[in-house]
This record gives sequence, C-alpha cells and structure tokens, in this order.
Amino acid sequence: MHQFFQFVAEHWVLWSVLLVILILIIGEEQKTGGAMIGRLKNMSPELVVDSINHNDAIVVDVRSADEYVAGHIINSINIPAADIEKSTSKLSRYKKKPLILMGAPNHLNKLAKLLGENNFERLYCMSAGIDGWKKAGYPVNKGVKSKRSKKK
Repeated sequence: MHQFFQFVAEHWVLWSVLLVILILIIGEEQKTGGAMIGRLKNMSPELVVDSINHNDAIVVDVRSADEYVAGHIINSINIPAADIEKSTSKLSRYKKKPLILMGAPNHLNKLAKLLGENNFERLYCMSAGIDGWKKAGYPVNKGVKSKRSKKK
C-alpha cells in the first residue's frame, strides 16, 4: 500500500488528469441518463423535453392503446407492441428526426431493431416511462389519442 501512495505522489499530474477525465465521463453519463437499453441510448425525461423542444424529436409510445389513452406524452405517437411489425410505414416520414421510444424494454428493442433495419439512425429510449415523466413533473394527455397518432 505504501508503494501505491508513493507512486501517486510521484505521478500526481497523471492522477489529476485521470480524475478530471473520470469526472467529465460521470457528468456526461448523468446528463444523458447514462444507461443503454439494448442498442438504445437512454434519455432522462429532462433530456427528452430538451430534444423535443430543440431537435423536433418524436416520442413513440409502444404501450397498449388503453394505457396510452390513460395518460401519454402530448403529441407522442402510439404504436402498440402488437403492431410493431407494421410500424415502419407509419414512422417513415420521421426518418430524419430523433425518435424517442417509450415502453417495455423488450418491445423497445424489437422496435429499435426493426427501425434500424429500415435506416432509422437517431433512435433513443426513455426507460423511465410515463411514471418517470409524471414524477419529473411533466404534463400528460389523458383520454384522447394525439393528432399525430391519427395520421395515416
């Protein structure tokens, strides 16, 4: 143990650089939500709002129609898990925009794989789901499907 402290003392500049790099990495991971869900980068509700406001991101909710109507993010698109196979044509007009997928992780991965095979590149997820969205204090729409969901 004494040799370790001696090494640190003799190479304090290297250890300082390492510490700064670790702090930057940890800060960036916390800022973006950090985790990956399968192939998808996870976003916090705050980062989702920022992406919607500044990058014109689209939220795709893969919960059932009943769950969606009970409470969903305003202007999100509902694609129930049972309809994932038919979803690419419904989302094709959004290929150039960031898509934020929300729902059960197994459904998100299935949709992400399908969209990736169809050249959608900007795919993210919000694993916190609608409960995390509400907990962060953001509004939800209840009782109606969004206008985007009705478009063919």
